[in-house]
Amino acid sequence: MRRHGALRTALLPGILSLLVLAVLSVCGCSLLPGSSSGQSSSDNGTSSTSTGQSTTTSSGSVSGTKTEGTLTVGLLADSLGLPYCSADENGNVEGLDVDLGAALADQMGLSVTYKVVSNVSNGLSSCDVVMSSTESAAQKADATICGSYDESACGFFCRGEFSGTVSKSDLTGMTVAVQEGSSSASTLSKSDLNMNTMVCSSSSEAFSLLVDGTVDYVLCDAYLGAYLAANQTTKISFAGAISDPETMGVAVASSNSELASAVTSAFEAVKSNGKLDVIRSTWVGSFSSLTSSSKVSGVTTQSTTTTTDSSTMDGSHAGANAVVADGSSSSDTSDYGDDSAGYSDYGTDSGYADSGYSEGGDAGYSDGLY
Repeated sequence: MRRHGALRTALLPGILSLLVLAVLSVCGCSLLPGSSSGQSSSDNGTSSTSTGQSTTTSSGSVSGTKTEGTLTVGLLADSLGLPYCSADENGNVEGLDVDLGAALADQMGLSVTYKVVSNVSNGLSSCDVVMSSTESAAQKADATICGSYDESACGFFCRGEFSGTVSKSDLTGMTVAVQEGSSSASTLSKSDLNMNTMVCSSSSEAFSLLVDGTVDYVLCDAYLGAYLAANQTTKISFAGAISDPETMGVAVASSNSELASAVTSAFEAVKSNGKLDVIRSTWVGSFSSLTSSSKVSGVTTQSTTTTTDSSTMDGSHAGANAVVADGSSSSDTSDYGDDSAGYSDYGTDSGYADSGYSEGGDAGYSDGLY
């Protein structure tokens, strides 16, 4: 499995974030080695993609896309950050959502372009699909989930080999590290768990404390935690979710029945031929999908207000990721950090070999995302 160096010790200077955004507005990006590079547009609602041959084609043409021959993939702004999606100063994008979007397009015989969107409703007005949408967000957007592949939840992680789910008594009196201001921290504070809390500036710092034995557990977004755990030399295990996992998947407008059918078929093909497993293992290792049995039994929590601005965002992937400011204020930052705005549209051809998911270099990524 590819190692992305998620726990690099030095954070890049804040000015790098500005440079990243500036470069992204004018650079193209290539998703994978061997794929044709595309050109990203300025933020004017348009994007262009490169031409090239897809390695896997579906029979017949796919109708109902915004642009003929192209699958426009929406990446939710509150999902920006690995393992879902990230970009370097050269405009190269990668992540679970990015790779799965490319695999779907490839299966359908289409090129792929990416666009960052504020929520599912707005996203589907300019995109064919929106990744990592919850069922509730899809319903609000009058959309259909055409394949589920991840879940939103706050999860506990512990040092060493562990399988199953810890109990409430296992956690009582233990020391847990959380990111300051995160929804995970807020959820914990509103639960009936009696734990000693150590507040950190980032989830990356929290995992460092877990590795060296300073804390017994880390509580963070489950998939972020799985990504960070997979990149440790010390064995880190998932120990249970403090909240009920909410399934997320690929959203398509319900009114676009033909495209929804095509995306569903492509998703099932990507799932059955093993590509989805390869993508998941690339980003979250052997992390298993979360179910109701993943929740720590006996723990109760008060309702938590997330940071999404109801006027612009529907909280489709906020949940465990969102940073809570004073319990009610809206902020677009997340457990990944505040380096998650200003992306322009990305375009690239989806053609790549079955085994070639995001295996390029990872130099230049901003650790400020964590």
